[in-house]
Amino acid sequence: PFTLLFERSEVYHLFYQWNPHNLQQGYMNWGHATSTDLVKWNFDSISVTAPAVNADSMDLSPWWGTAVIKGDTKYAWIDSWGEGLYRYNTFSNGEWKNKEAITGADNLKKSEPFVFWNENTDRWNMIAYNRTDSTINILNSPEGLHWTKTSTFNFKFGFASMIELPVDRKPDDTRWLFITESGNYLLGSFDGNELTLLSPLRQFNHGGNVGGSICFNDRQKDRVIMVSELKGEQQADLPSNGQLSFPVEISLHNYSTGVEMIQKPLPELKNYYRKTYTWTDKKVYPGINKNLLAPVKGEMLHFKGTIDLGNCDYFGFILRSDRENKGSEIIYNVSQGQFNVPDNVIKYKPANNKIDFEMLVDRSSIELFIEGGRYVVSTTFAPEPKNQKYILYSIGGEIVVDQLEVNTIKTAWRDEQ
Repeated sequence: PFTLLFERSEVYHLFYQWNPHNLQQGYMNWGHATSTDLVKWNFDSISVTAPAVNADSMDLSPWWGTAVIKGDTKYAWIDSWGEGLYRYNTFSNGEWKNKEAITGADNLKKSEPFVFWNENTDRWNMIAYNRTDSTINILNSPEGLHWTKTSTFNFKFGFASMIELPVDRKPDDTRWLFITESGNYLLGSFDGNELTLLSPLRQFNHGGNVGGSICFNDRQKDRVIMVSELKGEQQADLPSNGQLSFPVEISLHNYSTGVEMIQKPLPELKNYYRKTYTWTDKKVYPGINKNLLAPVKGEMLHFKGTIDLGNCDYFGFILRSDRENKGSEIIYNVSQGQFNVPDNVIKYKPANNKIDFEMLVDRSSIELFIEGGRYVVSTTFAPEPKNQKYILYSIGGEIVVDQLEVNTIKTAWRDEQ
């Protein structure tokens, strides 16, 4: 769980749960990190501290919350687990200060509040998922301290956030994007009191270990950015039991099937490119003996390309393979019309027999974007560090690589010569 804050000085603030004792849930504090590009982060401080004397590992811990800038003031609304919701109106020297109990939310003592300033109504809105009874509660307030509950509905998909987006960048045609845990979303209209649904429940990420997601306005660059929690098993050389997905710009597009959400990796990633490989109009015959990707090696890669399925039955990638050509596989089954990504499946059939895709391979994650980010799957994996080979192969017939660009990426966590 985490929340993000953007400053006019182009500094992004990340607030995240941190247990000083171990990597288990409980005894939560809020860590604080900053970044200028959402790729490289610097640890700054502990911004909210759990009570020092506490027999229960969760009781009174700062759980989930929201950080917001309005004017020149920074605010945070944080749930003190089991006690209630509090507003902080000062952030200085890396700490949230001036804690005040809010009113009108007495039943939300074990909840996850997402708070934003609604310019359409000139009031604060809160979307709070109540863990006690699995309900979404919508509240509003003139100053963010005294709240009025305006509607509620049963909901089983967990923590939610919400933001208004234009459809195809048309300012007079907007939807409210309602994002939930596990990679789900809804579209609706919102009058500041009640959400009216305009779409079925859809998946914006087909990865089975996607947790909560946060989106926020980057007004200076006229974009909305989203990051998601990726839950994964603890790895020996990582100091956390999860990670963030790569930040994406999100938008809405009107397809023949209706308005849908699309995601594109932020272009800031280009600043970390190390070496670029390109191919155009290359046939890939069945087997792996003439591997197009043989020159490519590394831990972190960014793929972008278009593949013509030709007459193949399957095509796929072997990522981080060993000398015996064994690794994590991404396979597309033509007859079934589906991608198999480690522990995940995406149903997808291209309209013109060509698949447009991007793929990010990090040290512990794989993220696949299909058809310009209309379909996305993010998942974690744990390759052997020494295995840094990549293979593109076809089965049952040939494919044609219309165009493919592969960029190796340098680490964001330490300076490289």
